[in-house]
Amino acid sequence: MLKAFLIISLIFSGIQIVAQNHVTWNAYLSENKREIILTGTIEKEWHLYSNSTPQNAGPVPVEILLKKNKKYKQIGKAREISPSKFIYDANFGSNVAIIENEYVASIPMKVKDNCTVSGEVYYMICNDSMCLPPISVGFKVIIK
Repeated sequence: MLKAFLIISLIFSGIQIVAQNHVTWNAYLSENKREIILTGTIEKEWHLYSNSTPQNAGPVPVEILLKKNKKYKQIGKAREISPSKFIYDANFGSNVAIIENEYVASIPMKVKDNCTVSGEVYYMICNDSMCLPPISVGFKVIIK
């Protein structure tokens, strides 16, 4: 009985962590088959930190990492497409670049057919009064 209670508690704890994510991620291969497009729908009143954020400002900017595989190769760095805006962030006491509503990035790739591109997006999300710890969320794109 105790084991069942602990398992159920862990399951609900995991659901709560996912619920605190505040970003829904999606990834797909572009029409020209030369890049992976990563999109994140950000809940209202929350924001992510752009790579344009100064390095010592405090928050963790979005970072995209791909798992290595012989069937695909990343060519260059991921490029943020979403516009960012600079604000003074009281959470960190510094000027930062934030992205609200939707995050979009392009990852230049050389991809072979019949493979799965796997990666993760590492980020921190905040609102006007609090920040959540940085997390990694995995993504996969199946290419046929």
